[in-house]
Amino acid sequence: MRTLDQAGKGRTVNPFMQQLQNLGPARLAAMAGVAVGLIAFIIFFATRFSSSPMELLYGNLNSTDSREIVRQLELTGIKFQMADDGAEIMVPADQVTAIRLDMAKQALPSGGSIGYELFDNMDALGATNFMQNVNLVRALEGELARTIRSIEGVQSARVHLVMPQREMFTRETQDPTASVYIKMSAGRLDASQVSAVQHIIAAAIPKLRPNNISIVDERGTLLSRNFSDDDEMAAVQQEDAKIKLENRLSGAIIEMVESSLGPGKVRAEVRAEMDFDRVVTEEEIYDPDGQVPRSTVTVDENLETLDTDPDNVTVGQNLPNAGFENDGGPRSSSSEQRTEETVNFEISKRVVNQIRESGIIRRLSVAVLVDGDYVEDENGERVYQALSTDTMDRHCQRKPA
Repeated sequence: MRTLDQAGKGRTVNPFMQQLQNLGPARLAAMAGVAVGLIAFIIFFATRFSSSPMELLYGNLNSTDSREIVRQLELTGIKFQMADDGAEIMVPADQVTAIRLDMAKQALPSGGSIGYELFDNMDALGATNFMQNVNLVRALEGELARTIRSIEGVQSARVHLVMPQREMFTRETQDPTASVYIKMSAGRLDASQVSAVQHIIAAAIPKLRPNNISIVDERGTLLSRNFSDDDEMAAVQQEDAKIKLENRLSGAIIEMVESSLGPGKVRAEVRAEMDFDRVVTEEEIYDPDGQVPRSTVTVDENLETLDTDPDNVTVGQNLPNAGFENDGGPRSSSSEQRTEETVNFEISKRVVNQIRESGIIRRLSVAVLVDGDYVEDENGERVYQALSTDTMDRHCQRKPA
């Protein structure tokens, strides 16, 4: 094809270029976009199948651990991807195990807390006593937080310890205290788990009592029960024991009656009046019929006396071995005999020491609500019908204890 320019001279035009010019700018731009997308798609698949797939390294990370792990991966030159606003880190699948072992050497992830590894890189020569004490508290807080996070359902935890130092020239000391923040991944800690956390921390800190530990969840709810004295704790424990007894008895009643009437047709309420007085009984019981001779002592005494008249005393009577036989003076004599017997008896004795700590049931009030039957009337509508007297007597009859 030939064309004329302004000078009247002819020139040859390429047919392909002519066709492109005929398409117009809009169509040319669309074709260019499709070509670029196709090239990018080919490059993506080429790199996708040529490289190792990515796998989750860690999830549910806080910002501190995520930042530290990313820094270590950048230093080692390992490819990674981040998801869920940095809470998840993806690495090549064939390197996951090796990377986790390498991160474990550096105590990562730590959950934002530092444990006893704080002392690994610490210069002991330049540290003062104050710095040592502060670092010890930080290490204890970190280790306790890690232990709490190992409980099932706990996502993160923070522990704050207050261990007052004894001041100089004073005899009064303050007890240590602790506060714990726990964030759950799902649900909430029950009473037994809260008590377990309190005792774990109390056992790790000298002179720290479980009553001085406060536990708060992510909703700001106080989970622990702190008591000012032992009497308050005993009162709460007694109330808990009373409630558990009532729930157990009501559950037993419902289970027993539902076996005959069917599930969902029985409601039962039990109120218990219990005596929690601490009774200490000491008894000493003697059995008079159980006498046994233990020892017997018998003493026999015979006494004879011979006296003379004091006015008829002679020289011969005062000589040694002198007697009154050949003495012709007046004489008087007396004799005395005494028998004494002492018998010691062993009486049987029984000593009883009885201490009653648990409460005893004084009175039970039981209320049972029983549903009736639903039958169809002549119009086909369901109508409530109360249970018959025979049925009530058969299922609710009072049995002698």
